[in-house]
Amino acid sequence: MPPSHLGDGLKMAMDLGAATKDMGIAVAAAWPISVKTHRNVMSVPRWGGIAVNVEGKRFYQESCSEGFYGPLTGAGHKQPGHVYWMIYDENINKSMYDNEDSGHRDSMNKADKFKADTIKALAETAGIDAKGLSETIDKYNQDIETLGYDSVFNRKHQWGALRPLIKIINPPFYAIKCVTSLTSMKGGLKINGKGQVITQYGEAIPSLYAAGEVAGGLHTKTYLLGVMTAGALSQGIVAGRNAAKEPVWK
Repeated sequence: MPPSHLGDGLKMAMDLGAATKDMGIAVAAAWPISVKTHRNVMSVPRWGGIAVNVEGKRFYQESCSEGFYGPLTGAGHKQPGHVYWMIYDENINKSMYDNEDSGHRDSMNKADKFKADTIKALAETAGIDAKGLSETIDKYNQDIETLGYDSVFNRKHQWGALRPLIKIINPPFYAIKCVTSLTSMKGGLKINGKGQVITQYGEAIPSLYAAGEVAGGLHTKTYLLGVMTAGALSQGIVAGRNAAKEPVWK
């Protein structure tokens, strides 16, 4: 969560009697982030990397074919110590930097990485069981070579249903130790169709409007990727137009 998200808007409105909606709902589990720098490293599985636990074993299908990364990172949070590692090679590293936008490249640049010329050395440096990691990567590469897909978790693409899998064979090899983040809260102030903040009795609080993340009720218990900005803009337009009709304060 950004350091600016302290709930001040919620507190001010609730002091005026505002009702809330879906306050207990958040996007969690969300991004995998570097343990030390808290930088988003979702680019790694997006371009073909794998996720392993401290034993060097994979624990989920990294292409996130469900359309949301939460199940992958949620499974990661359940691993020993609540940590896991994103593993990739130089070929995947190059693909990320050639194809990701500047924001994701910057995030990857600032993530804390382990780097080595062999899988064994990478495991020892990163604190992963070397035998387990070597066996995992050997199996993964063998599946891609012989079957064209991963037989352990039925992973068939680098991400979603795009781009075929690639083997992890080109040194140097990389590992990023991760924890799972919470990216945003979906609950907030209860509003009506005009963007007005309302009380628990459905009464509009005079001259008080809300939109975007401070407003609750848009997502309920399901988070759809890519709708946060559109929702905030739509609510903001509605609230702004109605607020502009308010009489001028004297």
